Amino acid sequence: MARVIQWGTGNVGLHSLRGILERPELELVGLRTYLPAKIGRDAGDFVGRPRLGVTATDDVDALIATEAECVLYNALGTTLVSLDQPVDDIARLLESGKNVIASAVDLFLYIRPGLAPAHVTPEIIARLTAACEAGQSTFYAAGMTPGFALDLWPITMTRVCRRVDHVKVTEIVNMHDYQSSTMAFMGFGLPPDAPAGMYGLFEDAQNSPYAAALTLLVEAMGEHLDDIQYERELATTPVPLSAPSGEYAPGTVVATRFRFVGIAAGRPLATVEYVWRVTDDVAPAWPTGHCRWILEISGEPTLRTEMTLSTEQDARRPTSLTVAMHGLNAIPAVVAAPPGLANHLTLPVFGGRGRHSLRS
Repeated sequence: MARVIQWGTGNVGLHSLRGILERPELELVGLRTYLPAKIGRDAGDFVGRPRLGVTATDDVDALIATEAECVLYNALGTTLVSLDQPVDDIARLLESGKNVIASAVDLFLYIRPGLAPAHVTPEIIARLTAACEAGQSTFYAAGMTPGFALDLWPITMTRVCRRVDHVKVTEIVNMHDYQSSTMAFMGFGLPPDAPAGMYGLFEDAQNSPYAAALTLLVEAMGEHLDDIQYERELATTPVPLSAPSGEYAPGTVVATRFRFVGIAAGRPLATVEYVWRVTDDVAPAWPTGHCRWILEISGEPTLRTEMTLSTEQDARRPTSLTVAMHGLNAIPAVVAAPPGLANHLTLPVFGGRGRHSLRS
């Protein structure tokens, strides 16, 4: 029986909480929340279950003092402003002897000495490494994009190739129902020449949240990532558009297509591309879909595959479920791993769980 602390009660965190309660080999021993209105609520209340005797808290010291084998760290929004708080949380948890699986910090997907984007300084890497040593614990970053679709999925598919000339992953998401605050940050509803928070975050391609995934993918194929090139296209609506995500005036952005191209040995080797739109009516030549990924590998042989997501759970974004389950399913492998910073290339293969192995 592995004792688990669930860190975060947002979309991903609640999926993760449900998953913990379904696993007979896991025991929930702590629940971290950030919202004052949720403090003191029983964990069962969050997911429609009877009282469990574990209450949500914002007392970090109390959680650090709680005996547990693993923490599922699903805090929200930690990649956008500062890494100070998540690094401090994660380091203290690791020092206390708890293994940590995090979905909240995309830049931590692949960290090692010598690979240090501006946001992941050598000091951060040294602190996390020392924390793992002090607590004899393991850190692993899991997720979906990045964390699976941009890295682990293409890496796995290249196993059957004699030669890889180029790998391209395209994510297509219809953002019709997203929250309006998220949309403004991403540039939706703004004139094409207006600054948006996401543009600045991505234009520094070497330090973007996707640099780690590209580096991991390229190095898994035995090559060195020399450079990352960033490209962006925007499309506007010619007519007023109304959606749950907001009101869009004519001439404002309702679709964006951007890509990061990894250069190795002077040529493009790996590309991750995103097509995000409010409506399929704009930029019809771009790929369409609600929640879809396309993987294209040029080489010998050439491969093309795709995946789409849907969920029975009460969430508008099935991606949140995949992020949560990647971390949850990693628990046995991470707990068994040697102390240190783990990644896709160091952990053994692991899978999900069959229906009959779960609690009802």
